[in-house]
Amino acid sequence: MAPRRIILDCDPGNGVPGANVDDALALAYALRSPLVDVGAVWTVFGNTPPDLGYRCASEVIRVVGAGGSGAGGGPSSSPVLRCGPFQPASGDPQRWLRQRRESASSPAGLAAWGRRPERASVREEADGDAAGEVPPARLGDLVDDLRCPEQTTLVGIGPLTNIARVLTGWGAAPGRVDRIVVMGGALAFGTMVDTNFAVDPRAARVVVRFGIPVTIVPLDTTRTTCLTRDRWRAIIRRAAEKGPMAVATASAFDAWVSPWLSYSEATRPVDGMWVHDLVALVALAHPELVDSSQHRVDVRDDGKLVECPDGVPVDIVEAVDNEAMISLWERTVFDAGAAAPPP
Repeated sequence: MAPRRIILDCDPGNGVPGANVDDALALAYALRSPLVDVGAVWTVFGNTPPDLGYRCASEVIRVVGAGGSGAGGGPSSSPVLRCGPFQPASGDPQRWLRQRRESASSPAGLAAWGRRPERASVREEADGDAAGEVPPARLGDLVDDLRCPEQTTLVGIGPLTNIARVLTGWGAAPGRVDRIVVMGGALAFGTMVDTNFAVDPRAARVVVRFGIPVTIVPLDTTRTTCLTRDRWRAIIRRAAEKGPMAVATASAFDAWVSPWLSYSEATRPVDGMWVHDLVALVALAHPELVDSSQHRVDVRDDGKLVECPDGVPVDIVEAVDNEAMISLWERTVFDAGAAAPPP
């Protein structure tokens, strides 16, 4: 079966205090999976400003070695990398920047990352802007990524600003997009909103209502996932037995994952960390590992995902096999060519 061509739209913050590392796990899986062909990676304002996310994504691509460099990785050559706009279509970006910085400087944050954020391999300057500004891509740059013979699936694991911008800004774009897979939204948890939808509610509503088939992986499902510290240590130990390339990859990821595990354990009701974004890639490449059903939904002005009789029909991922997903990630990233789930 030919690999599915995707564009991965993300807001990575690997190595950035206060920013989740799940985007990096998802990107590494996408780059190494033989079932996925990453045509482009877009970064968006979310966990981090998009220029800082651009550098974080660049670091993951460098560490993983897109296409596996002959080591059994996925089919992607080095993907095109685009930096999105610095403002969401709606909402206050400063609110989210303040929230992340305050969380990083909390007692839990200081304990996780230490008092020297410069220890991180990709770091943020004191004023919040990473050194060496990356200019945002033009709409035409994003559209160019869709000019290919294959149909493309858009996978959004951050706020949906870039995807909404393409859908509304270029009439021919939908003809090249067969599906949009989104990690975002929260149906349950009372008034709680998922950050990906809440950062840019207008963009989330555009994507959900646009008319292209949508799969949503909500917080309801991703908060059932878990990567424990013991499991992560076992993954790192096994990687040490797989040769120098695996050792180098494991070392880089451990520098990002271990601090986040410390922070997550101190601030979230989970023994380890949730792996939100990875579920979207697994649902796309290995649908047998998830349970889905159709619901009618809409997005409120605050970004809350709600069910309603006159809403848009979308596929909601309601459950994922966490054990199989974590094993799949380990094998795909560290083992040559092993991307199938266990029998």
